[in-house]
Amino acid sequence: MGGAVGSQLAAAVLASRVISGTSLPDDSGFTLAFWIATAVAASGALYALLSGKRSTTEKEISQEFVGVGDGSDGKVMEGKKNGPTAGSVDTAESTG
Repeated sequence: MGGAVGSQLAAAVLASRVISGTSLPDDSGFTLAFWIATAVAASGALYALLSGKRSTTEKEISQEFVGVGDGSDGKVMEGKKNGPTAGSVDTAESTG
């Protein structure tokens, strides 16, 4: 959705800044489109930093699996899921 809106905005800016007597965009059109895209990207980054909303995916993953192993044998023990959806979990070996 954002790419389509951004493309249309850039096309509108370039169409409004054409060289007289041609259908080619003027250099000022490209400059204006660039600065508008920069402002939108900067405002999105600022919003992301100031909103304080963070993904809890990493936290959920660390709480979902237990029994990672003590590392004495260089292997990772089979994890067991917490909760009612417990099932088998793949095991992995450390080649460290």
